[in-house]
This record gives sequence, C-alpha cells and structure tokens, in this order.
Amino acid sequence: MHTSFYDCVIIGSGLAGLTAALSLPDTMNILVLAKGTCEQSSSWKAQGGVSAATEAEDTWSLHNEDTRQAGAGHCHHKNTSIMTKEATTAMRFLSNCGVRFSPHIHQEGGHQQRRIHHIDGDQTGVGLITALLNSLTPNIEIAFHHTVVELAVNAEGCCIGAHAVSRENQQQTYLSPATIIASGGCADLFAHSSNGGGSIGSGAALALKAGALLTDMEFMQFHPTLLLDHAGQSIGLVSEAVRGEGAVLVDGTGNSFMKEIHAFGDLAPRDVVARAIHHKRGHGEDVFLDISSIRHFAVQFPRIAAMCKAHGYEHSTKLPVSPGAHYMMGGIVATMDGETTVPGLYAIGEAACTGVHGANRLASNSLLEAIVCGQRVAVCISSKESSSSLLHPETTSHMLQIPRQRLSAQHLQVEMTKACGIVRENKGLSMLHSQLKPIAEMALGVDWRRLSVKQVELLHRLVVSERIVAAARLRTESRGGHYRSDYRNPEKHWENKRINHHKSSLWKGDIESADIAAQTHA
Repeated sequence: MHTSFYDCVIIGSGLAGLTAALSLPDTMNILVLAKGTCEQSSSWKAQGGVSAATEAEDTWSLHNEDTRQAGAGHCHHKNTSIMTKEATTAMRFLSNCGVRFSPHIHQEGGHQQRRIHHIDGDQTGVGLITALLNSLTPNIEIAFHHTVVELAVNAEGCCIGAHAVSRENQQQTYLSPATIIASGGCADLFAHSSNGGGSIGSGAALALKAGALLTDMEFMQFHPTLLLDHAGQSIGLVSEAVRGEGAVLVDGTGNSFMKEIHAFGDLAPRDVVARAIHHKRGHGEDVFLDISSIRHFAVQFPRIAAMCKAHGYEHSTKLPVSPGAHYMMGGIVATMDGETTVPGLYAIGEAACTGVHGANRLASNSLLEAIVCGQRVAVCISSKESSSSLLHPETTSHMLQIPRQRLSAQHLQVEMTKACGIVRENKGLSMLHSQLKPIAEMALGVDWRRLSVKQVELLHRLVVSERIVAAARLRTESRGGHYRSDYRNPEKHWENKRINHHKSSLWKGDIESADIAAQTHA
C-alpha cells in the first residue's frame, strides 16, 4: 500500500469539490479524488442553473423567503440567509473562473422571480465544470477512477485522510490534516433516478463509520419530470426550466391538472408536483409534459432535445414523464464552513446537510450551496493550523458475510423504491428496516479496506439505505419530500425537529435551539 501526504484531500470532483480546490491557497498541495471522471459527476449533468437574486426587482430576502417556503418549515434560518446573501459573491467567483451565463434568466418552481442563471439553456453543468477545470492551478492534482473505501482516523478520533483503490486495483492511502467530502448524494439507491448510477451515498457512509453525525436522512427529493422511453423506463431529466418557459403537465386527455392542486400551478414546489404525478400514475393514468407553447425548443434546450431525438420523440410535443429520485436534503451534519462533528473532516455540497434546503430543496439552490460552501470551507481550512497526528493505527475487525442472493444493489433499489419512495407507510418501512438493520450494523464494524470495491459499494448502499428507512419510520408526519400515507399532515410536535444519526444510535433533536454549528466537535 502506497502512502502520500497532501495539505488537503477532496473526495469528489463535482462543483463543490472543484470550487473548494480553487478557493484554497495555491501554496497548498491539493488532491481531488474522483470515483470516475468529472464528466460522470452529477454537477456535469445539471441542467437548471445557479439561483441568485441579481435583477433590480429581486432581492436576497425574497430568494431567502422562497427557500424557506419550499423547505416546509424545516430550514435552518441562519444558514439560508447566509446562502442567499452570498449568492452574488458566488456569481463573481464563477465569473472569475471564466463562466459566461446566458443573458436570458430562467424561472423555476417555487421561485417568485426569474433568478436562475443558466448556460445555453440546459447545459449549465457542462459549462460550469469545464470552466473550473480550465482554471485549475498546478498545485491541484486530480486522481481519476479512485474509489475511497474508508476514511483514515487516528487514535484521537481525528480524520487524517482517506484510503482509496485505483481502477488498476492499487490500494493508496492519502494522509492530510484536512479531508473534504464532496461526493454528492444517494439518489441511485432508488430504482428510478435522475443521476447516472454512482450516487449511492458513499460520503455519508464513510463519514458515519468515521464517527460523524448524519441528519435529515428521511428527506429525499423526487424530481417530477424524468423522461420515459417507449417501454416506460426513465432515461433522463427534463429540467424544471422547461415548465418555467411555459410547458405544462397534462393527463392522457390533455387536461392541465396542476392549477387545480397548487396556487403556483406547474411551478409548484417539487414535492407537490412529484406527488401529483405519482398519484395519477398510481391510478393508471399517463402524464405528459406539453411543450407545444415553447418556440424553438431545440434551441432553448439543446441537451433535452437531443435526448428526445435519441429516443424517438424528435417531433413530439407531449413528452411522457414520471418522478424519480433526485436529491438528498439530508446528509453529513455540517456548518456553512463545512465543519463536521469529526475534527479534520469537512463536508460540502449534497453530501452535507447544513439545513439550507429544509425538507424540500428549492430548484437550482443546490449549485448555489455547492459554490458558497466550497468557498467558505476553503477559508476555514486555510485559517487553521493542524495539531493532529497523521500517524494512525491499523484497525482489526471481523469480515462480513453478505447474503449474496437477497442483497444485490438492484434488489435494494427495488425495495427502497417500494417502501421508501414518494409515498411511505409504517408497514413497508418496518419490514424493510428489519431486513437492513442487522446487516448495516455489522457493516459498520468491518474494515472496508479488506473488501473489494464492489463489496464496499454494496455496504455503502446498505448503510445509507438503512439510515433513510430508519428516519422515515421514526418521523410520524408528512413534511416536504417525506410523505407518509398513514400520517398525511405536518405535525406540531415535529416542527423544528430533526433526526440525528450516530453509527450506534439515532435521536430527535432541535434544528436551531441546538444549532448545527454547536454540534460540531461535541
């Protein structure tokens, strides 16, 4: 096993990770570990844009209001204010990296104003990541096709780096006084996802095993409009910006139904729209996105148009759609500066939970949070002097025998979608949790370095799936992205309450009276 030393190790090569790398001093030796390539990240696939109040008729406070409204009474107010206030700073950072947004600003669901800054309609992710890659300085090294299998933790309980395996199956240890998890979310734990297959919650699993707290794991966002092929399988995301430009959801008879469900109609918050479509499809009705009102659709949304053409919808004005898992609002407990409850370990982007998204993320706030927190974590790290020892003991633990036939990744996806999808209830959650809990508990006691990458990734899936199901079962109410058919309404006793997870326990705590920031290094 080869060991290398860096000033900072970043796990993840998407927008959050690259922003942090570029924001750190160029005197630091920085390593970015990418599981695949940058083009395989969720950031690269992003269609919508970056939300920022830059127009004369808009303000950060209106943006803040929309964020909290979408968050269903579960947002961390201080942190949402920081994010929306610092949006203009984030835009300046992107401009300095050579990002050039289109002059026409989009509007998306839940926003009162046009504030979605995009690149060539639906190619925002490609434009952002390309610009940041072109801005990399010599002190930043990217190691592609490296899977992190475990965090390195010393005898003091401090994170001191990461253990990874290369595509050539070479084991590597990268030691550093600062390790940032920016590895994205876990939408691919479900059968239908807007992501590309690699979003399995590895960051949350790694952090939990290292002793960090997780929170809000029950809040998974399901995007309303995934395009379906002629066989009914989801093939890709249709951006919310398409509805912002005039497209409407219709049923099989051509009836536009969202205006009867929410005051914002087709631009209602995502959880509302996703449940409405899920309800209709559950009753045997097809749902389509009618794009007939959008002139020059292929010009405005070239990426989506190419996807439609590739699947035989080139001349269609009604696109068959269905919801799919899209974004995890919960994750590793972190401050806006990225600090977690483990010294030396930081988390940003979708892997982190700062509380800014509440129970349901407002459209296009994910890219904004990635940039804001990417910049802030760099300031935090560069201002500190590490006192942790980079020497760490070898761990010894038992091997886990995984029941092969019943617990495949595909089986888990099907079971998670069935029991913990858009609509949940106690019976299904309890049955699935009873299957997952004993194996997930054993998995956290295993030395993951002794397993193959495929085995480790299955354990990551198991551990994170179990935490999602456990939290969904415990939260006996419906709020934002978490909907229980046996508890259909928000409950007073759950207001401002979040479910926190340690590797050996979970408990109910306050959002703001027990501030996330106060939990770090506790």
